[in-house]
Amino acid sequence: MVTEYTEGRFRLSSSPAVEQERPLRADARRNRERVLAAARDVLAEHGLDAQMDQIAAAAGVGVGTVYRHFPTKEALVAALVADRWRSLAEQAGPAFEADDAWAGLHDFLWRCARLQLENRAWAELTAGGPLASEGEDEHRELLDVTQRLVDRAREAGAVRDDLTGRDIGMLMCGTCSVMRTTGGHDGDRSWERFLELALEGLRPRA
Repeated sequence: MVTEYTEGRFRLSSSPAVEQERPLRADARRNRERVLAAARDVLAEHGLDAQMDQIAAAAGVGVGTVYRHFPTKEALVAALVADRWRSLAEQAGPAFEADDAWAGLHDFLWRCARLQLENRAWAELTAGGPLASEGEDEHRELLDVTQRLVDRAREAGAVRDDLTGRDIGMLMCGTCSVMRTTGGHDGDRSWERFLELALEGLRPRA
């Protein structure tokens, strides 16, 4: 699996040796995409307590259609996690184009945090720690681009020498936890101060 950056986006390209899954029929593919889009919205609003019949209703399909594509809610959540890892990695594009390496990394992390704020279910999931077991390829993609941003900032002398991409992952999980416990999804902005203080901790030691 190879991470490529083209036209402002990151994407995964499979090795030719990897056997591709049998493609879905066009109508089945459309239904799957509708279910995922609906699940994204329903879980963002209601969190992990959302039920499969709510998702089916929002997608405009029968609950049986949901279960044909995703036998359990856990399988549906896993697909959404992989999609979220990919979305977060795509936020890194402008950071690589920034002249100031620290400003690029700083803005990337704020963009990621605001994406987390929009999704209550994601905050509930990540508050417990990194979800490396879900969407492994997409998670590796996110770790790769984050590490590259960290390396770029470190080479510019903008961050501490021992900082790693995995440190960034823990920081963002902590931010999600603060969002959840302080009511960030209901308008409390305490998480913003937490993130700003945490970001200052990435700077070089005096």
